[in-house]
Amino acid sequence: MSRRTRRSFIVGTRTSKLARRQTSLVIACLMWACPDVLIRVRSFSTSGDRSPDRPLSDFSDPGVFTSDIERAMLSGEIDFAVHSFKDLPIDEMPGLTVAAVPDRADVRDVLVTSRGRTLAMLPRGATVGTSSLSRTWQLRALRPDLIVRPIRGNVGVRVQKVLAGEYDATILATAGLQRLGLEDSISDWFSIDEMTPSPAQAALAVQCRQDDDELLKMLGLIDKPRHRLSAIAERAFLRELGAGQAAPVGAVASQISGTDDLHLFGKVVSDDGRTAVRVEGAGNDPVVLGRNLASKALARGAKKLLNSHAGAAPA
Repeated sequence: MSRRTRRSFIVGTRTSKLARRQTSLVIACLMWACPDVLIRVRSFSTSGDRSPDRPLSDFSDPGVFTSDIERAMLSGEIDFAVHSFKDLPIDEMPGLTVAAVPDRADVRDVLVTSRGRTLAMLPRGATVGTSSLSRTWQLRALRPDLIVRPIRGNVGVRVQKVLAGEYDATILATAGLQRLGLEDSISDWFSIDEMTPSPAQAALAVQCRQDDDELLKMLGLIDKPRHRLSAIAERAFLRELGAGQAAPVGAVASQISGTDDLHLFGKVVSDDGRTAVRVEGAGNDPVVLGRNLASKALARGAKKLLNSHAGAAPA
C-alpha cells in the first residue's frame, strides 16, 4: 500500500511573541482537524513592527500590521496567514478572504499597574500609557485627572515599561495577556461599558487566497460561526460609521443564548470622554445589524463626535 503524500503549507505571521503564539494556537487546531498536514511558519516584520516608536496615527496604510503579509500571500510566498482580526483593514485585500475565525478569547480590556492598584487607587496625575484614541477618551470619562502618554511596543514590552516605573499603568486587551501567560499582571478589569473594546478585539482571522479551494475547505474545519458572525457585526458597525480601526469606536457582539440572533453593543465617544453615543440591538444578519446600529448612532450625533477627533492623538 502506498503511503499518502502529506500536503505542506506555509503560514505567515508577524514576528512578535504574541503573533507567533496565536499562530501556534491555530496550527494546533489545524493539526487536530487534519493530522496529515505539514505546516511551516514564516515570520514577517511589518511596517508597524519596523517603526516601534512611531505613533500608529502617523501611518497612512490601514494595514500597518498586515499589508506585508497579505502581499506575500498574493505572490504565493505563503499559503495563509494568522492575524489579529482587529488589525485587518475594513476593506479586504482583493483576492484574499478570511477563511476561518477560531475560538475567540475574552474581549475585555484590563489595567496593568506596578503595584496591583485598581483604577480607583491610582493617584491624581498618575501616567497611563496607551496609544489608542478609543482607550484614551474612555479613560478620560472615568478618570479625567490622569495623564495619558503614548506607549508602543509589544504586549510584553508594555508590561515591562510599567513594572520598570516608566508609566504608572497601561491598558491592554485581556486576550493578549492570557495568550502570553501574563494574567498575573492584571490589576483591574474594565466592564464592557466602561472601556468598550475595539471591533473584533480578541478574535483571530485566518486569511488565504480566495481561489485556493483546498485550503478554504481545510481552514473551514476550525471556523467557529458564532465568533465569526460577532466579529462581522462589529466590523460592519465600524464600516457604516465611516471610521477606521484607530477611530474612538467600540463594539461587542455575542450570540443570544438559545437563538441564532446576535446582540450588538456599540459606542462612540467624544475626545474629552464626557459625551458618548451608545446603541444596542439584536438581529440574525450580522452585516444588517451592524449597519442599522451605526445608522442609529449617526442619527444620534456620532458623526459629529468622530469629526471632532480629526487629527487628534493621545496627549
